[in-house]
Amino acid sequence: MTQLLLLFLLQIFTSLTSADNHDYPGFSLEVTNHGNVVYSVILNVGSEMQPLQVYLSTFSSVTYFELFQTCQRGFNSELSKSYSTTNITMTSDYIKQNISGTVAVDIISVSEMPEGLHKQNLLASNSCSLDQGPLVGALGLGYSQGNSQGKYSLLQQYFSQGLIYNEAFSLYLDNIETNQTSKNSKLIIGGWNLDDYAKDPNKGFTYHIVPKQNAHWSLMLKNIYFVGAGYFVDSPATIDIVYPGILIPQPLIGQIYRIVNSTKTCFVAKYSLMCDCSIKNDITDITFTIDNSNYTISKDKFVIENSGACSVLISESPTPSWLLGQVFVKNFYTIWNFGNNSIGFAELKEHKKNHSSKSSVISRNWIIIIIVIISALIIGTAIGVIFIIRKKSKARRESLTSRDSFMTTEEENSRMLN
Repeated sequence: MTQLLLLFLLQIFTSLTSADNHDYPGFSLEVTNHGNVVYSVILNVGSEMQPLQVYLSTFSSVTYFELFQTCQRGFNSELSKSYSTTNITMTSDYIKQNISGTVAVDIISVSEMPEGLHKQNLLASNSCSLDQGPLVGALGLGYSQGNSQGKYSLLQQYFSQGLIYNEAFSLYLDNIETNQTSKNSKLIIGGWNLDDYAKDPNKGFTYHIVPKQNAHWSLMLKNIYFVGAGYFVDSPATIDIVYPGILIPQPLIGQIYRIVNSTKTCFVAKYSLMCDCSIKNDITDITFTIDNSNYTISKDKFVIENSGACSVLISESPTPSWLLGQVFVKNFYTIWNFGNNSIGFAELKEHKKNHSSKSSVISRNWIIIIIVIISALIIGTAIGVIFIIRKKSKARRESLTSRDSFMTTEEENSRMLN
């Protein structure tokens, strides 16, 4: 009873003192960026704490793992003494694929979290990915209000079990070259770090409320401004970190296509418009008005040059809904708050905003150069010291030899005089 009272008082204290312009640590996870395609983290699963690499999804609230027994990779439930299944089956949408499986229960732990205290719901999937890469599931960070699968949200289970004291997570997603990987991104479960990522930490986050009855993280998009024109939208837009670009429904996407492709040098690809790179002279930055706040994405972020062609990361939505994907989210430090049903944005520090794999490579090269120079100086100094010691030793020996020779001559002269 005393422990429950202390936990209750701690939660009250936390809610009063952890204003969003004061950092709160939570559980910090290193995030791997796989060529700007997906972002992944390591989760430790089962009684044996099997390390499984899974991608981040803000579209689904369900965390799933491929089963080793079926896929020969992923979570080996037979090795876990704490694993159990339910009679519930479900299918969850992860925006690029639907995953089916059985709801199971086991320990899911992140870095520095106490092990074995609680079990969480997960989706044990017999759906095997065709991609033989390292990713064997997804960490579901999706919105849970108004969503029948929301009760399976891992983060909200952590909150109800007292493992975290803020019903929120924050994200910094870095931007790299498409053929690179990096580990500069960060997910903080139950916390945030404005000092490290926000341009003005004292300003905190600008919050926007998720409209009621929405099943996903969505915000009210009022207008967009693009290529010298403004467009009235007044529609919810899903905010997502898996889809690479921006999805715009008809009829507006048709108008934008006609403006962008006025020179007839573009064609519609899977996630973008593929154009001749001369298009960069005609395209402008794009501004989104969410509630009453403007968020501008510079054209160099959504017009990507590759092998002489340029991808414009704007495409037609298959539904009447808008979606602002990675290309939008990566421009801000974001907090996703289940407690007040909102998403907050903070302007990134310049070096975080402009980070790329090239700068990492340059940094690594400079580190190597500095190490080589320091090593050369140390070796050179050591050689110099040895040379000086040897020179002094030689001089000393020569001095002793000369003295001995002088004394011998003096003795001979003395004998001759006698």
